[in-house]
Amino acid sequence: MCRKWGRETQRFIGYDEWITIRHLPIFGRKVYLKIRQRRTQCLECDNEPTTTERYP
Repeated sequence: MCRKWGRETQRFIGYDEWITIRHLPIFGRKVYLKIRQRRTQCLECDNEPTTTERYP
């Protein structure tokens, strides 16, 4: 979603840097997730800003 207007973005432009997130432990062991957030571009806004995907 566009960070300025909240509309759905139209163009996928790549991925952000890798991030590591700590998850819930399994069988007493620490669990980490490595993900790359999607970057998209809104073609409707001035200067066509990019937006990074957010997770809840």
